[in-house]
Amino acid sequence: MNYEQPRQVDPKSNSPDAGKWRWTNMRDKKVWASGGCLSKVGEEACPGCGGKSEESPNVVCIDCGSSGKRGKYEPCPGHDTPEEAAQHNWEWEIDHFRLNAGKWVDPTRCQGPKCGRFATAFAKVPGDVAGGYTLCPRHMNTETLRLIHPVSGGSIHS
Repeated sequence: MNYEQPRQVDPKSNSPDAGKWRWTNMRDKKVWASGGCLSKVGEEACPGCGGKSEESPNVVCIDCGSSGKRGKYEPCPGHDTPEEAAQHNWEWEIDHFRLNAGKWVDPTRCQGPKCGRFATAFAKVPGDVAGGYTLCPRHMNTETLRLIHPVSGGSIHS
């Protein structure tokens, strides 16, 4: 299971971000920055295949999808409060929502404000298998998502 929530960097550590808060994920007792508090800063050779899957079609690598590369990421500088870390992650979620991510078989009511029209398309929350919103064409935009998607204090998902 993945446990996402704001967590504080150990205030007693000797790092520059001691006492700061970040949006994090915890799985199997390992914790790392995630979502809005983790930024891609470039690419590096995949440690799984050593970059060889890019050179040879015979090398298949699950870690990098056989591209030979993977993203290089760094955490943000941190936030003064858990609420600021949650807000930072919310902004990231809004920016990374998948609009028109799929269609329902049966029409469902649009979840846009004061709408209720029947719609089949939905927007998908990044990283959440079940999270999403049914939206009609008029409400399939980030402005609507800002109105209806709440800032989360945390989530548990597989």
